[in-house]
Amino acid sequence: LTSDFTPLLNATTKLPIAVCNTTCQGLAATSTVSDFVPLTLAADGNKGVNVTVQRTGNRTGLILRLLAGGFSRVANDSSAINFSFTAVPDSVRDNGPFSALVQAQLLISPLITISPSAQIQPAEGGITLEIPVEDAAVANFSICQALVSNLQVLAVDDIYSSSITPSILGPCAVGSGGSFACSCIVNVTHFSTFGLSIGRTQKVTALAASADISMNSMSTPGPTLPPLLAGPDISQAATPQPAKIPSSPKQNVAKTIEQRQKILNRQEPCAADGGQPCGGISNGVCIFSNKRNETGNREEKCTPSSCVVTTQVIVVNTGECRCASGFVGGMLLPCMSNEKVKKQDSAKEANVQASAEVQ
Repeated sequence: LTSDFTPLLNATTKLPIAVCNTTCQGLAATSTVSDFVPLTLAADGNKGVNVTVQRTGNRTGLILRLLAGGFSRVANDSSAINFSFTAVPDSVRDNGPFSALVQAQLLISPLITISPSAQIQPAEGGITLEIPVEDAAVANFSICQALVSNLQVLAVDDIYSSSITPSILGPCAVGSGGSFACSCIVNVTHFSTFGLSIGRTQKVTALAASADISMNSMSTPGPTLPPLLAGPDISQAATPQPAKIPSSPKQNVAKTIEQRQKILNRQEPCAADGGQPCGGISNGVCIFSNKRNETGNREEKCTPSSCVVTTQVIVVNTGECRCASGFVGGMLLPCMSNEKVKKQDSAKEANVQASAEVQ
């Protein structure tokens, strides 16, 4: 630290300067063990609720804040939603979608799965998640601010599918300090499995069979909520999986291998009826929650001492129609009123009868 107790940063990389000790006194060895106490809580969205999820040893694991009017059911139903909080087994953490982050020591919090009992639509800024930053080096707000600006919250929809790459829910904002000495707060736009990760570039020098984990810097001062129909914000590069690059058989020298991903976003529009997505706003709403990844071109640039591998990943957000009450269709079909369907069926039947009479 400098004389005014602010973090001492490297002039080139702008990262905090590390101080290495023979014995580590931090919480890195236990910070990612998901020992959350299972919890289920009901909320209807009409009044604000703060949900505190405990870890073993009577420790506060995280806080989910639901503001009054912070969410609504997708279906027109006023009954309460049950929010379930469950821990993630260590084996799933080590071998699932977060395995690359664990191996690169970029995951710094335990994973937790939050599941609502029915589909909901969060309002802008209506739901926030606060995750503590467990680091023995946190001594004041300046240090906390420097740490949090280097962090991001990642999410996966299926924690048991190792083929999924975690997407970025959003950058961190510094917590108020009321519940934790230091914490990250992020807006929640959809529910899945969440984890806190370091977001700046990490470099590893190894033999050619190893790979470097590279992530973009995210220093946004506060979380921003994307527009309702814009889909999840995944414009930043996610953690790539290690790639093997063959080295020359005549040489077995150490190489610095940096693997990068170039993320391209593509949206497939919702089905339209009469030229309007989903048949119009009164019929239903168009969402882009169905996401899939497609691998594109791969480019390698190597020198005798290093290689940079860039893989193009196309993230496709497929538009789906969620129909309002009294309308049929939905998903990949436009929403149509029952009356309109009846008229169309009657018209088809009349055409069939007319054709039969002509024959």
